[in-house]
Order: sequence, then structure tokens, then C-alpha cells
Amino acid sequence: MSRFDKGISRIEELEMRTEDGRNTSPVHPLVLTLFTLFYIVLTVSFPKYALSGVLLFFTYPIAVFILSDLPLSMALRRVLTVLPLILVIGIVNPFLDRGTAFTLFGLPVSYGLLSFLTLTLKGILAVLAAFILIAFIGIEGIVYALRLVRVPEVLTTVLLLIYRYISLIAREAAAMSDAYKLRAPGQRGIAFKNWGSFAGQLLLRSYDRAGVLYESMLLRGYNGTFPAYGERKVRTWEIVLFVLLAAAYLMLRIFMPAELFGGLLK
Repeated sequence: MSRFDKGISRIEELEMRTEDGRNTSPVHPLVLTLFTLFYIVLTVSFPKYALSGVLLFFTYPIAVFILSDLPLSMALRRVLTVLPLILVIGIVNPFLDRGTAFTLFGLPVSYGLLSFLTLTLKGILAVLAAFILIAFIGIEGIVYALRLVRVPEVLTTVLLLIYRYISLIAREAAAMSDAYKLRAPGQRGIAFKNWGSFAGQLLLRSYDRAGVLYESMLLRGYNGTFPAYGERKVRTWEIVLFVLLAAAYLMLRIFMPAELFGGLLK
């Protein structure tokens, strides 16, 4: 299976799960979306040496995977996809910041290594939080939540179409890659000299497919807006849950790590 096929299968796997559980999320899409954004902002706001605080923030994804039927393997595959990028960003930290932060079992741990671990864990937490959000309510739920907070409809429509278009352009790329392999048997990957023509052909093919899809949407009554995700009011217990969780993680961000760990890994 090629990389394009793997990407398509992962997108479809998540889409099938979202469609199977559509409108059955225990929490309103608006509440879950706002909490996810709040959680990610708090996560990335930690100082570069605050490893203890970042570790405590793993309580959210761990609790979700324990209390729900969300498969951990699916989430780990998403994490592994972006992990190389996270590692590349922070890999130079141990070489630039060599001061000793503390000793662990007699071994010195440098500030650079501490910041590298903190950055890596923050990236993993952000990916896990985004995965939980999309797995529970899907892109339609996110768009619905954004519309409730008065995000312009043109922006939400563009976001929805871009997400839907990813699988289409991936299929076009997979078909072109298979055709290239048939014309160049035994060659690994696409030759560098053909990258430009490959990208150009992919752009033209995807543009044609997009035109066909748009005409199909018009034939099915598309008038510039998409049906609502499934309108319902935010319940009182959902507001209470949001306030309690937001307050708890805000306290973890400000106070608890230093108190629990004695300021060792701040």
C-alpha cells in the first residue's frame, strides 16, 4: 500500500467512525470545541522547562480513552504522523542548552533535554486533543460550533470543503503515482526531475474533479450553505462541566505542578 493509500484509509477510517456516531456525542459540539481550544492554548503556554505541568495535562486524553470506546491505536497513528516534525523542531535544544537542570538517578539532565521533552509532549498533547475533538463530533460538528460563535459562514464553508477535498486530492495523487510506477517499473518513488510535471498534472486533475463535484452539488440543491449538524441547545450540566474542567486545568497550569513536584521540573 502506497503512502497515498495509507493516508486515504486513515481519513476514511476516522470519517466512518464519526458518521457511525453522528449526533451521539455526549457533549455539545460547542462545549467540546471551546474546551479543546482552551486546553490546547493552556498546553502550549507552558514555559519550556515546565515538564511537570505538561505531564499532568495527560490526564485529559487518558481519561477520555478510558471512559470512551475511542481506539488508542488510531490516535497513536496520528501522533506518529506528526512526531517527526515535532522532533525536528526541538532536536537541537540539547546541544544548545547544556546547563544541568537536575540529576536523575545520578545522571545529569540538561536544560536542553528538558525543553526538548517539554516541546515534544506539548505537541503530542495538542495532536491528541485535536484527534479527540474530530473523532467525537467530526468536521461538521466543528463547523457547527464555529457558526454558533458567529464565525463568518464563508470561512466555515471553506474549512469544510478543504477537509472534504483532502481525500479527493489524495485519491488523484494515488492514481497518478500508480500510473507513474507502471511506466517506470523498479524505480523507487518519483524522480526529482518529474516532480514539477507531477504537481502540475495533479493540480489540473484535481481542478477538473472539483468542477465535477461542484456541478453534482448544484444538482443536489446546494445553495451556498450546508445543512446544520443537528441543532440542540447547550444543557446546563454541559456548561457546568466546561467551567469545572476549564478551571481545573487552569489551576494545574498556574499552581499545582510546582506544589506537587516541589518546583523541581518547573
